[in-house]
Amino acid sequence: MTPVSTGTVSIHPLLPKLTCLDYQVWRRVGDLSTAIFALGLHQDLQPSSQHPFWLVEMRRRGLALAYAVDKALCTFVGRPPRISRRYCSIRIPLDLTFDELALEDAALEEVLSRIDVNGWYTGDGHRKSSYVRCFVMINLIREDILELSLGPPQADIKELAA
Repeated sequence: MTPVSTGTVSIHPLLPKLTCLDYQVWRRVGDLSTAIFALGLHQDLQPSSQHPFWLVEMRRRGLALAYAVDKALCTFVGRPPRISRRYCSIRIPLDLTFDELALEDAALEEVLSRIDVNGWYTGDGHRKSSYVRCFVMINLIREDILELSLGPPQADIKELAA
């Protein structure tokens, strides 16, 4: 494995210094986004005989998490996002555990009956899947913030931010 250089590169004196590590992270997110679009994972599927419920939900989770990671990393490195919700069907994952996703027929229907209309589990306790849902929701808002902060200067920025 090649060691990663953490040196900085100055492209222009008025621009922030771009570290090699920042560039590599942003480039990897670009590779991820290219793969998502090339494989068609940005388009939503509905459960059917060809696409079982668990597969559709895992596909939605994969896209949602890739989208959220893209926003989080772009915030860190100060670069534009690579995955935009304008071109994707971002569905916030249902509040289900992996074990529940593997259920079928009546058992799956019973578990889905405990999910409200917004996709939240209505039973007691905290679930890891709830944190994933929150992470995706926060990053939906973060995309708007990135657009305002990294986009071109706009005269009506206060109205856009409201």
